[in-house]
Amino acid sequence: MQSHHEHETEPGSAPCTDPQGGKLTTLDVAVERGRKLARCVEEIVAVPLEEAFGRVLATPVTAPGPQPHFDNSAMDGYAVRFGDLSGTGPWQLPVGGRIAAGDTGAGLHDARALRVLTGAPVPRDFDAVIMQERVERVCETIIVQQHPKPGENIRRAGEDIQTGQTLLTSGCVLSPARLALAASTGLAKLDVRRKVRVAMFSTGNELRQPGEELSFGQIYNSNRFMLQGLLAGPMIEVTDLGALPDDRQQLAEALAAAASHADIVVTTGGVSVGEEDHMPDLVRDAGGQLHVLNVAMKPGKPVTLGEVNGVLYVGLPGNPVAVFVTFNLIVRPM
Repeated sequence: MQSHHEHETEPGSAPCTDPQGGKLTTLDVAVERGRKLARCVEEIVAVPLEEAFGRVLATPVTAPGPQPHFDNSAMDGYAVRFGDLSGTGPWQLPVGGRIAAGDTGAGLHDARALRVLTGAPVPRDFDAVIMQERVERVCETIIVQQHPKPGENIRRAGEDIQTGQTLLTSGCVLSPARLALAASTGLAKLDVRRKVRVAMFSTGNELRQPGEELSFGQIYNSNRFMLQGLLAGPMIEVTDLGALPDDRQQLAEALAAAASHADIVVTTGGVSVGEEDHMPDLVRDAGGQLHVLNVAMKPGKPVTLGEVNGVLYVGLPGNPVAVFVTFNLIVRPM
C-alpha cells in the first residue's frame, strides 16, 4: 500500500524506541546489515567497449604492447640528425621529404632533414625534432640557428606505457578515461561483471498510472517512476513488475517470481503496520528472513531489509518522500 502518510516516530521520542513499544534499528546499523546481505555478482561477461561504460571490470587489463607504439613527433617541425649539425651554426639543411600522422616514412632515411607533423613517425636514426617556429625555411632548405637537445620533441616508443604493464585493476568502474586507456591499447572488448538484476514493484489498491482517470481515494503511482530513475545505471538491469493490489496471493506470486531471477527485489508500500501491509509476512511465508524492520529515522521508519531464497529484499515505505530518503541513505550505500 502506497500512502502519503505512514507511522513514524514522533519528534522528541527516544531515537531507538518505537512509541508502540518496539525497538528501532539505528540508521548506521541498518546500512551495515544491508551491506552484509548484498552479494557480489560473480558472473563475468565480455562486452564491447561501446557497452562497457560504467561497468565493473572483472579481470585486470595489461598492455599488449608499448604506448606509443613508435617514436613520433610531439610538434609540427623538422626532424634532424646531430651528425648534420657539427661545428657552430647556423646550419642549412635540405628538406628531403614530409611525414604526416599515419604515414610510414619509408624511403626517407637518406634525407638530411624531414618535414614532420605532430604524431608522425620519426625515423630511428633522427635525433631531434625542431619545432617549426625555431627554423627559417627558404624554399626546400631550412636554416637552424640553435642546436636542439637529444630527443627534443620526440615521444619515444613505450615512454607512456610498457608492454605487460597493468593498466586497469579488477573491480574498478569503467570511466570514460579508463575506456579511452583500454582503447588506446587496441582492446575491443573487456571482461566485466554481469549487471545486477533488480526486480521492482509497487503495492497498493489505490495506485493508478499517470494518464489514467482517478476515482475518489486513488492516487498516481509516483514511486514507480522515482525508482526507475534511482535504479537507472549501466551496472543495473531492472525488471519492472508494475503496481499490484493489496492482495496477498498476487503479492506472494510476484515476490516469488521476482526472487527467482533477480539479485535484489525492491518493493514500495506494504511494509508498515496496517491491515493491508502484507510484505513482511510474505517474506517470512516464503522462507525468508527480515534483518531490518523499522529504522530510527523520519521519514522512512518502516523500511525493511531481508532475504528470500538468498536474494536481497528491500521493502521501502509507500510515502514517496520516504522512498527517496531511504533509498539514498540505506540502499545506495550497499
